[in-house]
Amino acid sequence: MRMCVSCHKKLEPTKLKRFSIVDGKPIFDTTQKQPGRGQYICSDECLNKFETRKQKGSKLRKEKP
Repeated sequence: MRMCVSCHKKLEPTKLKRFSIVDGKPIFDTTQKQPGRGQYICSDECLNKFETRKQKGSKLRKEKP
């Protein structure tokens, strides 16, 4: 089970979209094998909420260079 970073619903990984942060920007991982700490989002609505929160200074971890 994985959790959506926006709404915190717990779902199977196949029902979520995985992304990782590269150079401070989210990159969607269609292969599920990108390096770095993966994060999951369940819908486009949650993605919009997450991006809005991120712009306001949420605690999104950035990869170290």
